[in-house]
Amino acid sequence: MGEIDELGIPGWNESSQGRRIRLQVVSDEGRWPVLTKDGPGDVSPFMSGKGDGGVDLVCGECEHLLVDGIYPADKIAGMVLCCPNCGASNLA
Repeated sequence: MGEIDELGIPGWNESSQGRRIRLQVVSDEGRWPVLTKDGPGDVSPFMSGKGDGGVDLVCGECEHLLVDGIYPADKIAGMVLCCPNCGASNLA
């Protein structure tokens, strides 16, 4: 995982795409609520935030954008996002 950011969030990166958090891939997804995509081929983000200052959450395996510009990032803490691109289970 990356360095600890100024907000105390591991995996925080400042990049040309803005602020983003690379999520941790987990193998025991049964411990948390799991979000998956309904339609086959739907690789859009699970949710998008509004306004400036948000962060992107990306898959810990393939870096696919899972959540676009939410603020604060803990709105979905404790949930697993199943990446529609590679199938990895990402703990938010």
